[in-house]
Formats: sequence, structure tokens, C-alpha cells
Amino acid sequence: MVSFLKQQKINDPIIYFIDTHYKKQLQKLSNDTVLLKHHLQPLQASYYNKEGKLISFQINCNAPGFPNLNWNYKKVMEAFPPEYQAPVDTLLNLQTHLKLLESNSNKQIETEKDFDYFIIVNWAGFLKRQSIRLINTVNKNIKLNLENKKIVIIYVCSDNAYIE
Repeated sequence: MVSFLKQQKINDPIIYFIDTHYKKQLQKLSNDTVLLKHHLQPLQASYYNKEGKLISFQINCNAPGFPNLNWNYKKVMEAFPPEYQAPVDTLLNLQTHLKLLESNSNKQIETEKDFDYFIIVNWAGFLKRQSIRLINTVNKNIKLNLENKKIVIIYVCSDNAYIE
């Protein structure tokens, strides 16, 4: 995990990941198979506003073009915050989403009090090339933040959710 993040020039000392109970925790929140399918995708970019509401949601199964997923399909990533390519739902608000994540610091992940947008990017080592494409697309999208809104971004390894 550390070497992948360093290769992407992500030097956060805290490593975030999904643990093996992620799927079970989501199933406790909903039995809607479509919502669960969306939130269980290994590659995701979830953009939350300062109220903790999901406002943009990108997932690998809605990014066409395999073997080179097009995260900017229909030009959804050409504005900040981006349009959504997966339906925005209310299954996870920011606080609930963060509670489902683990870190190498063993501390509960807390949001900073002062942010305008919080972005959670799920990447997967078993989809390395596609993960790089997603990270690059999100980082490029952040550069469109012309109003200099305060953005917090964390990168989450989703590999553990697929161990089964």
C-alpha cells in the first residue's frame, strides 16, 4: 500500500483501508441490491459537501471503456465538484462512511472542522492501472477548484473487501 501511494506522490503518513467487515456493515445499512452493488465497487470517488452529504459519486462499473476506464465519460469530471456518473444516494453520509474505514494509526478517522469538500477515493492494488487512472482523474478534477474551496482528500485501499 505504502509503495503504491508513494508512486502516486501521495505522502499521507496515515494509510486508510477498508476492512473485511465492510460488506457486512453496508448490508446492515440497506438491503437494496443496487445501492450495495454501487458502494461495493473497488474503485470509487465519493465527493461530500461540508454538511457531509454525498454530492458526486463515481464508480468503476459506470466508467465505460475497459481496459482503460473513462472516468470523464460524458465530461462529468470537467467541473469542480464534478457531475455524478453513479446515482447520488443517501446510504452513506460522510460520518457513516468514515466509520466504515480503518487506518494504520488505529484512531477513528475524524473530519476537519473547516472544509468545503471531503473526497474519499477507493483504489485497489489488484486494479493498479485503473486505480492510477482514477487517482489522476480526481487530482486533475481538484485543480478545477477555481474558488479555492478547502478540500480534504483521503485515498482508501479497498483490497481487503475482496479477500473472500
